Amino acid sequence: VFVFGGHGGAGHALAAVERLDLTSYEWEVFAWMPTPRLGCVALHAAWTSGDRTASVFVFGGHNGEGAIDTAEKMDITQDWVALPCLGTARYGCGGAVTLW
Repeated sequence: VFVFGGHGGAGHALAAVERLDLTSYEWEVFAWMPTPRLGCVALHAAWTSGDRTASVFVFGGHNGEGAIDTAEKMDITQDWVALPCLGTARYGCGGAVTLW
């Protein structure tokens, strides 16, 4: 279970990716997003484009000053890759993953 970013108070967007250890029920910082944000959407994909690496995609959000169009991918090794920007800056959006 992962949590991406969030609101740190006083308009401060967080960059932390935290993971819940389901054995000990303790939270730990797993990684840091390149772009601090709140109100983003994160989606998991088991693999992409023939690359069988589990990845989480993080889209949009709010950086404390306004909506952002940033899109990034994190693989299980905690490496981040910048993706093409969204067509429209957004935060508080939803998302879905399909299996076809």
